[in-house]
Amino acid sequence: NASCDPCPAAWTTTVQRMKFSSCQFLLALALGAGAHAGTPSAAEKPNIIMILSDDFGWGDAGWHRPDDWEEQTTPRMNEIVAEGVELDRHYAFKYCSPSRSAMQTGRHPIHVNVMNTDPSYVNWDDQVSGYAGIPRNMTGIAQVMKRGGYSTHMVGKWDVGMATPLHTPAGRGYDSSLSYFYHTNDYWNFTVDDDFGAGPQGCESLEEGESIYDLWVKEVDGDEGPAIGLNNSIDGCYSGDGAFPEDDVEGNCMYEDALFQTRALKIVNDHDLSQPEHPLFLFYAPHIVHEPLQVPEDWLAKFDFMTDDDDDNNRQRYNAMVHFLDSAIGNVTDAVKARGMWDNTLIVFSADNGGPVYRNGTPGANNWPLKGGKAANWEGGIRVNAWAAGGFIPPAMN
Repeated sequence: NASCDPCPAAWTTTVQRMKFSSCQFLLALALGAGAHAGTPSAAEKPNIIMILSDDFGWGDAGWHRPDDWEEQTTPRMNEIVAEGVELDRHYAFKYCSPSRSAMQTGRHPIHVNVMNTDPSYVNWDDQVSGYAGIPRNMTGIAQVMKRGGYSTHMVGKWDVGMATPLHTPAGRGYDSSLSYFYHTNDYWNFTVDDDFGAGPQGCESLEEGESIYDLWVKEVDGDEGPAIGLNNSIDGCYSGDGAFPEDDVEGNCMYEDALFQTRALKIVNDHDLSQPEHPLFLFYAPHIVHEPLQVPEDWLAKFDFMTDDDDDNNRQRYNAMVHFLDSAIGNVTDAVKARGMWDNTLIVFSADNGGPVYRNGTPGANNWPLKGGKAANWEGGIRVNAWAAGGFIPPAMN
């Protein structure tokens, strides 16, 4: 059994609704403080999959809309929520890195990190906290899970530091990872540019218009480094301001969230079920729905009814991306069931903040009927889509 001393559980439960502090709930559930009373035996420890989506608007979740709503993008998650537990008042920080820092440490963001700084930022006068993301001396959730016997894996967006090896997923306790470090990158060629002066300033040679590849891999056997061979460094695998590459592409130009979905499915399918004393902990953090608004052509076509020749079709792109996310989560859930893991699995889903509606709505999100959005402390910025599911939850709570 384990607890998180700096962050005592602060949550209340009502019928079909839960109120959680975003940074506190998972460690409480992880090793027996949740659904099952007492200290669980090895066979009773649940597999845990934590899914943290990016910039997912409240009004873009199908379970927050009428059944006849035209822009239905989440049929799979609608089903999961209907069979599980909706976390109806689940709160996060108003933007990315602080929410993710809280998730990885079990601490309130104010005690970890409240800034979205360049991940290579450093203050050499402070060797503990003088880096972007999580201070070096804080324990990560994967480290705690490993002490509980878990096999720990991370896929997707990291955004909680990279300045030293201790800031990486491996340094925070993950046995394997496939991730990018910055707040965002290109969905097709996985590059980061200077981001209008906010990009990786630690790369002194990086000038405006130049870019670097941001994709890092750590395998269970210890091999770690740039994800060479996975980074789409092939001619034509770039969409510019468009949603998808329009030029002929030689080779396999894989959409980033398709790559992350493949990795998550492999982790589930390769998990060793013969060792119940080592259950699965997977932290799955899709890039979707953060900008840039890029998505495969066939997924964009599913929302052709939203096409508007007078703008960049940002709402169409955004909805198509949410639909891709929904499908990926459904596929991971199907894999868990196919392997016979569902009855002893807990899946927790959350957005990292509200949907972005700044810049006259060009990021594409919708938080109706909540006021505001990402980067604001109104409910539209901090009250986020969230649910819990899996056979580990007692049926009476569903």
